[in-house]
Amino acid sequence: MNISRKPAFLSFSLLLIMFLPLMAQGACETSDLAGTWTTFAISVDSIGSYPSATTSCTLRLKSTGKINTDRSKCYERDYQGLVKVAVAGGSFYVKDSCHLGGKLKMDTTFGRQTFEVDFGTLAKTKKTFSAVGYIVEAPSIVTHVTGVKR
Repeated sequence: MNISRKPAFLSFSLLLIMFLPLMAQGACETSDLAGTWTTFAISVDSIGSYPSATTSCTLRLKSTGKINTDRSKCYERDYQGLVKVAVAGGSFYVKDSCHLGGKLKMDTTFGRQTFEVDFGTLAKTKKTFSAVGYIVEAPSIVTHVTGVKR
Protein backbone atom coordinates (compact mmCIF):
# COMPACT_ATOMS: atom_id res chain seq x y z
CA MET A 1 0.00 0.00 0.00
CA ASN A 2 1.42 3.36 -1.02
CA ILE A 3 0.63 5.97 1.65
CA SER A 4 1.37 9.57 0.82
CA ARG A 5 3.39 11.46 3.39
CA LYS A 6 2.24 14.87 2.16
CA PRO A 7 -0.85 15.13 4.43
CA ALA A 8 1.16 14.23 7.52
CA PHE A 9 3.90 16.70 6.60
CA LEU A 10 1.34 19.45 5.92
CA SER A 11 -0.40 18.77 9.24
CA PHE A 12 2.88 18.93 11.11
CA SER A 13 3.85 22.13 9.27
CA LEU A 14 0.53 23.78 10.15
CA LEU A 15 0.89 22.81 13.81
CA LEU A 16 4.43 24.17 13.85
CA ILE A 17 3.30 27.46 12.31
CA MET A 18 0.47 27.76 14.86
CA PHE A 19 2.63 27.05 17.91
CA LEU A 20 5.92 28.64 16.84
CA PRO A 21 5.06 32.03 18.38
CA LEU A 22 4.34 30.32 21.71
CA MET A 23 7.58 28.36 21.55
CA ALA A 24 9.52 31.49 20.67
CA GLN A 25 8.24 33.17 23.82
CA GLY A 26 10.54 30.90 25.79
CA ALA A 27 10.80 30.08 29.42
CA CYS A 28 11.01 32.72 32.09
CA GLU A 29 14.43 33.96 33.19
CA THR A 30 15.67 36.29 35.91
CA SER A 31 16.65 38.81 33.23
CA ASP A 32 12.92 39.16 32.41
CA LEU A 33 12.62 41.08 35.68
CA ALA A 34 14.86 43.93 34.46
CA GLY A 35 13.03 47.25 34.49
CA THR A 36 10.62 49.23 36.64
CA TRP A 37 7.93 47.45 38.62
CA THR A 38 5.01 48.90 40.57
CA THR A 39 3.99 46.60 43.41
CA PHE A 40 1.04 46.51 45.77
CA ALA A 41 1.04 44.45 48.95
CA ILE A 42 -1.12 43.76 51.95
CA SER A 43 0.29 42.26 55.13
CA VAL A 44 -1.78 40.41 57.68
CA ASP A 45 -0.88 39.23 61.16
CA SER A 46 -1.75 35.53 60.96
CA ILE A 47 -1.96 35.22 64.76
CA GLY A 48 -4.19 38.22 65.38
CA SER A 49 -5.94 37.89 61.99
CA TYR A 50 -5.87 41.59 61.30
CA PRO A 51 -4.27 43.62 58.48
CA SER A 52 -1.03 45.19 59.65
CA ALA A 53 -0.07 47.33 56.65
CA THR A 54 -0.39 48.00 52.95
CA THR A 55 2.69 48.77 50.92
CA SER A 56 3.19 50.21 47.45
CA CYS A 57 6.63 50.24 45.84
CA THR A 58 8.36 51.35 42.71
CA LEU A 59 11.24 48.92 42.27
CA ARG A 60 14.00 49.15 39.67
CA LEU A 61 15.47 45.72 39.00
CA LYS A 62 18.68 44.97 37.15
CA SER A 63 18.95 42.04 34.71
CA THR A 64 20.54 40.05 37.56
CA GLY A 65 17.38 40.52 39.66
CA LYS A 66 19.18 42.80 42.11
CA ILE A 67 17.20 45.83 43.28
CA ASN A 68 18.66 49.23 42.39
CA THR A 69 18.10 50.90 45.78
CA ASP A 70 18.95 54.40 44.50
CA ARG A 71 16.03 54.29 42.07
CA SER A 72 13.49 52.40 44.20
CA LYS A 73 11.05 53.59 46.86
CA CYS A 74 8.14 52.34 48.93
CA TYR A 75 5.24 53.81 50.86
CA GLU A 76 3.61 51.96 53.71
CA ARG A 77 0.30 52.60 55.43
CA ASP A 78 -0.07 51.26 58.93
CA TYR A 79 -1.79 52.46 62.11
CA GLN A 80 0.54 55.49 62.15
CA GLY A 81 -0.51 56.65 58.69
CA LEU A 82 1.30 56.80 55.36
CA VAL A 83 5.10 56.86 55.56
CA LYS A 84 7.89 56.64 53.02
CA VAL A 85 9.97 53.49 53.47
CA ALA A 86 13.57 53.23 52.28
CA VAL A 87 14.45 50.26 50.09
CA ALA A 88 17.62 48.84 51.65
CA GLY A 89 18.36 46.03 49.20
CA GLY A 90 17.33 42.63 48.00
CA SER A 91 17.02 40.66 44.81
CA PHE A 92 14.59 38.40 42.98
CA TYR A 93 15.04 35.44 40.68
CA VAL A 94 12.92 33.44 38.25
CA LYS A 95 13.24 29.78 37.34
CA ASP A 96 12.36 28.20 33.97
CA SER A 97 8.85 27.35 35.11
CA CYS A 98 8.26 31.07 35.88
CA HIS A 99 8.44 30.50 39.64
CA LEU A 100 9.46 33.73 41.37
CA GLY A 101 11.56 33.93 44.52
CA GLY A 102 13.65 36.45 46.40
CA LYS A 103 13.80 39.04 49.15
CA LEU A 104 13.12 42.76 49.60
CA LYS A 105 14.76 44.62 52.49
CA MET A 106 13.11 47.79 53.76
CA ASP A 107 13.90 50.25 56.55
CA THR A 108 10.49 50.79 58.15
CA THR A 109 9.31 52.63 61.26
CA PHE A 110 9.81 49.28 63.03
CA GLY A 111 13.41 48.94 61.81
CA ARG A 112 14.84 46.74 59.05
CA GLN A 113 12.29 44.28 57.69
CA THR A 114 12.84 41.64 55.03
CA PHE A 115 10.00 40.32 52.89
CA GLU A 116 10.80 36.81 51.63
CA VAL A 117 8.80 35.12 48.87
CA ASP A 118 7.39 31.69 49.71
CA PHE A 119 5.52 31.14 46.45
CA GLY A 120 5.49 33.42 43.43
CA THR A 121 4.75 33.30 39.72
CA LEU A 122 5.83 35.56 36.87
CA ALA A 123 3.11 35.60 34.22
CA LYS A 124 4.00 34.17 30.80
CA THR A 125 3.65 37.72 29.42
CA LYS A 126 6.51 38.68 31.79
CA LYS A 127 4.61 41.88 32.64
CA THR A 128 2.93 40.88 35.93
CA PHE A 129 3.63 38.73 38.95
CA SER A 130 1.89 37.56 42.08
CA ALA A 131 3.54 36.24 45.23
CA VAL A 132 2.95 35.36 48.86
CA GLY A 133 5.52 35.42 51.60
CA TYR A 134 6.32 36.64 55.06
CA ILE A 135 8.36 39.14 57.06
CA VAL A 136 11.52 37.34 58.21
CA GLU A 137 11.82 39.36 61.43
CA ALA A 138 8.14 38.73 62.30
CA PRO A 139 7.13 35.43 60.66
CA SER A 140 3.49 35.73 61.74
CA ILE A 141 3.16 38.66 59.31
CA VAL A 142 2.19 37.14 55.97
CA THR A 143 2.03 39.20 52.80
CA HIS A 144 0.42 39.00 49.38
CA VAL A 145 2.02 41.14 46.67
CA THR A 146 1.24 41.80 43.01
CA GLY A 147 3.47 43.61 40.56
CA VAL A 148 3.07 45.27 37.17
CA LYS A 149 5.98 46.07 34.87
CA ARG A 150 5.96 49.62 33.53
